[in-house]
Amino acid sequence: MARQVLDNGIILPSEYSDDWYDDMTSNLTKLDEVIGSDAEKLSASDVGEAAISNDYDDLDDKPEYNILRRASVTLTSGGTGNYTDLDSDSKIKAGDYVLDASNKLYSITAIDAANSTYTVSAAALFTVTDKAELGAAALSNSYDDLNNLPGYGILRFCSTAITDNSSVAFANISSVSKIAAGDFLLDTAAKLYQIASIDTANETVSVTTPLTQLAVDSSVMHLSGDETVKGTKTFKDMIPIDGDYLGNEPSNNQRTNICLRANRDTAGKSGAYISRFRQNRAQGALQTGDFQWISFDVLENEIRTNNVFSIQCSGWVDNVPTKVKLMSTASDSTFGTSARPSKINDLNPGALSLPDLDNGIDISGYITTGNTDNNYTPSVDGWIWIRLIGNGAAIIQGDFGINANYVSDNLTQEKWVETNLFVTKNVQATIRCRGITGIVSAKFYPCLGNV
Repeated sequence: MARQVLDNGIILPSEYSDDWYDDMTSNLTKLDEVIGSDAEKLSASDVGEAAISNDYDDLDDKPEYNILRRASVTLTSGGTGNYTDLDSDSKIKAGDYVLDASNKLYSITAIDAANSTYTVSAAALFTVTDKAELGAAALSNSYDDLNNLPGYGILRFCSTAITDNSSVAFANISSVSKIAAGDFLLDTAAKLYQIASIDTANETVSVTTPLTQLAVDSSVMHLSGDETVKGTKTFKDMIPIDGDYLGNEPSNNQRTNICLRANRDTAGKSGAYISRFRQNRAQGALQTGDFQWISFDVLENEIRTNNVFSIQCSGWVDNVPTKVKLMSTASDSTFGTSARPSKINDLNPGALSLPDLDNGIDISGYITTGNTDNNYTPSVDGWIWIRLIGNGAAIIQGDFGINANYVSDNLTQEKWVETNLFVTKNVQATIRCRGITGIVSAKFYPCLGNV
């Protein structure tokens, strides 16, 4: 036998070995350490009573715990039981628990050791359900063991696009556990189908037409984030757009309501703006002297134009403008050559400068007969129509040098002069008379296009 060292260090020398002195010395030294001196040896008085009696009651500082006992009879709440009904009455005490034959758990409240009886609590702590009373599903944890199964279809996912009225392989379905007719399949095109039948032999399911098609996240607009929309969009109602101050408006009182980028490749560099401006938006209700503009502007290379074309509202009465004016900062205010406005002030553009013959104003009081220069300043654009009588040479002259000479009436041989003269608002017109003896008519007719 070869030399061995045991777990506690004791050495077994090899068989027939002459070299065992050191091993024996080591063994005897360990033995001496264990035995010790007589003073160190234990006596019966040094050992606890429980170690000698092997009895739990002889322990000092016993832990407090309550033992659970089983009774072979059915107990009554607050009633008494016999020790003989218990599976064990060893060291029974108040505070222990007892489970009776009906699986009700009571607490022991009192012990009558003389009569070998015990009293239980006034009510059962709870009732333990016997395993035999549990349903099959509770024991198997299987849905199939439930009675009166609910009728519902499970939603499953298909890894491919499904063709209407076709078959789908089990391999393309996210899960086939307990798959059944009536379950639902959602394919990669977001179409929702209902399973009509199951072919377990071929591991396929049959579907009909889709119930509906759900929106694919990548194909819908979201409430936030940058997104691109393609195609023609038709809107049946107004589109209110609430903009913020962007920092490139002419004033911090201006608010941009619509911003259209003109070039998607230079986003933010160019665009068209429709904006509102009020010179004092903090003053509350609009006052008569307030001006409010709705402007159509252009942003090019991050430079914002100022009122390329604006509609100015003013003369406010009860927050309603009494004056609406079209304005532009462009030096050339020409409207296009091919497409002209069809109506301005309810008139075609060609009629705007024609005289309003129904609203002539008598200006004969501004003219004196004889040889005089007479002046008249119109308040609006319009026409002066005049007929004078005389017996000599006569000239009517306006700012544009329009002259008229006498004409003889072949019947009466009277001589008169008549003409019309276009005049401009707030620009003085001169009517020069020579040899005038009478005024037949002198009227000012405003233009039809005046507002």
